[in-house]
Amino acid sequence: MSIDVHGGKELRENSLLDNPYLIPFRRSDLKRAPFFSSSIDQKQFVNAMNFRNFVDDQIFAHMILPHTKEEVLFKVIPGPCTGSEVTFSLPEGSIHDFEDFIFKGLLVDNGKSVIMMQADPILVTSRLLAVKLRKTGVIYQARHARRHQCQNVNARISYDDIEYAGALYEFNPAGLRIELKGIPWTTSGSQVLAEPIKVDLMRGGRLIFSGMSKLIRTENQGKTIVLEPMNTLQKRNGERKNRNPRLNLVPSPEVKFTHPLTGMRVSYDIVDINSSGFSVMVESDTSLLMPGMIIDEAFIDFAGGLNLKCPVKVVYGEKKKKNSIQYGFLITDIDVASYNQLFNVISRADDPYARVSYDVDMASLWNFFFESGFIYPERYTGIAQYKDDFKDTYKKLYHQCPDIFANLTYERNGVIYGHVSLIKAYERSWLVNHLATKDIGLKITGHYVLKQILNYLDSITRMPSIGMDYIIIYFPPENRFPNNFFSNAYRAVNNPSHLSMDTFAYLNIDLPQSIPDLPKGWTVRESSPKDIGNLSAAYKQLSDGILVDALCLDSPKRPGESIEDIYQKHGLKRICNSYTLFHDNNPQAYFVVDQSDRGVNLSDLINSIKVIVPQNSSVPWYVLHAAICECGKDYDIKTITVQIFPCAYMDRAGIPYKKRHVIWVLDTHYLNANIDIIKNMARINPAQYLKGVVSSFIRGG
Repeated sequence: MSIDVHGGKELRENSLLDNPYLIPFRRSDLKRAPFFSSSIDQKQFVNAMNFRNFVDDQIFAHMILPHTKEEVLFKVIPGPCTGSEVTFSLPEGSIHDFEDFIFKGLLVDNGKSVIMMQADPILVTSRLLAVKLRKTGVIYQARHARRHQCQNVNARISYDDIEYAGALYEFNPAGLRIELKGIPWTTSGSQVLAEPIKVDLMRGGRLIFSGMSKLIRTENQGKTIVLEPMNTLQKRNGERKNRNPRLNLVPSPEVKFTHPLTGMRVSYDIVDINSSGFSVMVESDTSLLMPGMIIDEAFIDFAGGLNLKCPVKVVYGEKKKKNSIQYGFLITDIDVASYNQLFNVISRADDPYARVSYDVDMASLWNFFFESGFIYPERYTGIAQYKDDFKDTYKKLYHQCPDIFANLTYERNGVIYGHVSLIKAYERSWLVNHLATKDIGLKITGHYVLKQILNYLDSITRMPSIGMDYIIIYFPPENRFPNNFFSNAYRAVNNPSHLSMDTFAYLNIDLPQSIPDLPKGWTVRESSPKDIGNLSAAYKQLSDGILVDALCLDSPKRPGESIEDIYQKHGLKRICNSYTLFHDNNPQAYFVVDQSDRGVNLSDLINSIKVIVPQNSSVPWYVLHAAICECGKDYDIKTITVQIFPCAYMDRAGIPYKKRHVIWVLDTHYLNANIDIIKNMARINPAQYLKGVVSSFIRGG
């Protein structure tokens, strides 16, 4: 109910802050807009009182101060009522007694409506009041959005280089009534400011609302201000052309949370949803929502029992017909396992063959890898002797590792027709790998798998706790699909600081039984922070890209939270060390030594040594080879995989190598600006780009 109904500004100066149980009141305010009245019988009023008794809530006694004749509302606690008589007690901490007032009637404030019932006092003592209710009362209904009282919500208001502190007393989506503490507002009560005012609301030290507002009016000599949020009914971001589709699920899921301002438990039906957020439809006169509101813990309930927890933020409100507002919620963070459950529900509703799950049938998966040609004869000869290790690693990844691994499949009747996976490769980087498809009749499965992974990345990269700052994709440049998709996307973005491509020479090196010593003056040592800085500078002389950033070599390793610790928790190995080759204390080459279990990537892309040779390096091949062998001792195997950048070094040295690999790196901080470009590349003539092309790409994955 509006504070204007509760009382005039000259009476409220000492009421709300000094005496929370006593509120000035003007009955005449109920007889004007925005209220209209109708009658209510005694039984309905009794039911309303008994409900408040049940939830340990209060109602108001309408009282008159005997000396000043001023009308006030006195908070009282109703006892159980079975007939026309009811007894009230005082709230704990009240500094006034019933004998201090003249009783006039009772009032129940429902926010949108106010019920008034006249009653005759039967017994009045200092701490008890017994009355007999009249036969009928009056209910005043508000024509506009109801106001809600708030407690324990602190406010910080910034305007004109002054910061004000206060407490939020009441709110509705179009207005915040704030009681200032300390410095009063410096402008007159009649002045309406056009300049925006920054408002932050906190509960328990946590930010629960942040936004700009404008001043509506001041009261109580500037001790009370009423602000209107400026972003009400305004969308936060511009429209993108290729957003993930929002779906109307049947039956509708629900979102439930404790309202951050009122503390009330609320629930809304979700009218549309995707993996980034959702929207709800609310009648404007009962709304509890406003853009800028932050909910730390919301629960999204789906039919069938799936319940997902995540923080959300209200980002827009848009007027619809029939007195309703559609509010959009942004999911501000979520863990990987919950995100995959959410994406699975949404993607399957959009395409029944698409799914994300941790219950993949391994026999079906291995059969698919062989049938699709993803494991071709040459590749299989390299893994056959380790096939049991591969099976064990895959079983762990596909069934037990939701925090470091995800797989997207395209299935029909239990048969897999498309697959792509993601794995956490570095502290803040994820590797997209093992893309493979086979067509379903005339259906170009590769197109749908590509759409699936792009939609997946579009949302998950926005979740800060997942740590997906970079996306890495490897592919051989001679295959058509990378050149027609990833390479064209790189050229379309045309900004290597957002999306970069570097080509490495890829070869296998057999380690000798006895590792040769380095020549005099040459040494290999573990890289220091200074060496890693020198590596970044050397890489920038060779490339404008972001590969070294994506390797996260300078990321601090927090005990128990590093990538090594997370892998070890699942019985897997992931180690990344860096070394520098020096000649007379001058750096000549850099080595990133990646170790992981067999099968994490079938081409050992994160179980290999990356070598970066600076532009001004004079290292001969036999020295570099010896240094590689020295680093290769960590693997305890006979043959290691090596990737060397730039390829020009190998070409100048006349050293043959098996093939080339392009490392495609996307900085996800710029994904929102570039995802439309990348998705457009996937939509251009899919028959030309994808049919018969994915099969060539997978041979290099």
